[in-house]
Amino acid sequence: MDTALDISGDFKTDGRGYPYMIADDTWQQVYILLSAKSGGFYYDRELGLAENDRSSAEALEAAARRVLRDMPGAEVCRADITAQKTSVTVKLDGAETEIELRRED
Repeated sequence: MDTALDISGDFKTDGRGYPYMIADDTWQQVYILLSAKSGGFYYDRELGLAENDRSSAEALEAAARRVLRDMPGAEVCRADITAQKTSVTVKLDGAETEIELRRED
């Protein structure tokens, strides 16, 4: 069980405004791994993406593959960087989902 997070990193809330728990947090783990800044987690400095990993779609895709390499069943399908959004499409247990990453600009 884990507390649900939204794209800004805040807790998702229910209709009463309270954070809620989710049982299957695999997709949330993928999101956290892709959203974390490299070097920002004290216990694993390799966790997350570096700023230069977002310099192109190719660099982002390669970095996403590196970050998710130890997550069983996770496969990076593609990465997209446009003026509107930055995203990585991941396939996990047969389901493909586009994960939009928060932009720092």
